[in-house]
Amino acid sequence: MKRILCLFLMFLLVGCAQEETEPVQTEEQDTEQEEQETQSERENEEDNGVSEEDNQEASGSTNQQEDEGEAALSFDSAEELAAAAVNWLDSRDFETLSHHIHPEEGVRFSPYAYVDVDNDVVFTQEELRNIKNDSSTYLWGHWDGSGEPIEMTFDEYYERFIYDEEYVNAEEVGIDTRLGQGTTVDNSKEVYPDSKIIEYHFPGFEQEYEGLDWRSLRIVMETIDNQWYIKGFIHDEWTI
Repeated sequence: MKRILCLFLMFLLVGCAQEETEPVQTEEQDTEQEEQETQSERENEEDNGVSEEDNQEASGSTNQQEDEGEAALSFDSAEELAAAAVNWLDSRDFETLSHHIHPEEGVRFSPYAYVDVDNDVVFTQEELRNIKNDSSTYLWGHWDGSGEPIEMTFDEYYERFIYDEEYVNAEEVGIDTRLGQGTTVDNSKEVYPDSKIIEYHFPGFEQEYEGLDWRSLRIVMETIDNQWYIKGFIHDEWTI
């Protein structure tokens, strides 16, 4: 019996000794191991030639190239730019349209055939680009007949004097020739002597009006360094 008891005590002593000799992972060792792992990851990234900073620079470069690509879109003729502009107006894509506005003089909006260089509203590229956020009321001119001021927001003016009809589906298109004939003086060639003017025209809608309900949108364009830009949108209709 004593022998058995002695053996049991020996086993207990051996077990305790083994527990005391097992290595314990300290906080310092944990930190050291994490640093080694981080360093190893960095080295792997450097070996592959890619770092987080490189990725951010590459992403920024791609975005810049996309923006520049959109801004650098060019057209071989005024006819092509006018056709594109009508589509941008149809979809209210003023962001893209703004890239093709005259960079120095902006774009002038005329509600009728007579271009009033002193009073017609003119927007720069930047102003047109942000026009969707603009709820200001502007004086765009005066109503034909009554002479009352045309005071509207851009959205209201767009609906009445820019895209009052679906000009993307215009029945007639004129190049440097006036299709809509009214009583208002057309001085566009005097104001824009070096321009090309494309007119999108509907000859009429209701038979009872015998063509007096015609509508036109004229797009005025000029070139800078062989690049076409839009300088004006002229709305026209029958006037008293």
